[in-house]
Amino acid sequence: MKHIEIDLNAPFEQSMRAALSLPNGGRARAGQEEVVDALRRLYTVAHGRAVQTSLGPIPIAPPIDPSLKEAPLSFKCRSELLAFVDRRNKSVRAASERVEDRHRAQEFPVHITPHNVRIGGGLRKFIGRKLSAVSRVAGDALGAELVVRGRSGEAHLFSVSARVALPGRDLQGNARHHNLHGAINQLVAKLTRLARKRKTRLRKPRRMLRQHAVMPWLAGGASLFAL
Repeated sequence: MKHIEIDLNAPFEQSMRAALSLPNGGRARAGQEEVVDALRRLYTVAHGRAVQTSLGPIPIAPPIDPSLKEAPLSFKCRSELLAFVDRRNKSVRAASERVEDRHRAQEFPVHITPHNVRIGGGLRKFIGRKLSAVSRVAGDALGAELVVRGRSGEAHLFSVSARVALPGRDLQGNARHHNLHGAINQLVAKLTRLARKRKTRLRKPRRMLRQHAVMPWLAGGASLFAL
């Protein structure tokens, strides 16, 4: 089975003809629409996004990976093309999530108070990254205070406690574990559950208000028809 090259520097229509000339390979059969959609996503990653206007194309998003244009891509079948695009999409999503986590960790302030334990730079980053997950659930979180205590008691467990500042009632939790990372993971899991419960509670009054707003109108209409 020969390879067919797809040059992302060429016009889209030319690359589309090359992609559609690929034979089906593997167990799954790829239709024309699926192949064209995959190729369009490749062009978006390589060239960015643009809108066509009377003045010509206007860029609205920069390219994510312009290196895809450096050399033609070679595929033996449509399945190879779809698998390549799927891998590219996963890597792009993973990269964007890492960037988002870094930005969120930088924007979400975390104050750490250690007792009988040393908190290095790597552990501080780990704590900030973990607590930023709570801020993703509680989008209005203002910051967090974390107290870390070294091994103590007969079981020699690490102890961590935290308070996440929110408008209204704060979230609080604590955890103990033989491993400091394990204690932090347990603490973050508890705080995330509390944040989800809070999110659910905040949504309920809105539904109730909408129901109460309708009821007086229904009651008035019923009395009117009764007359």
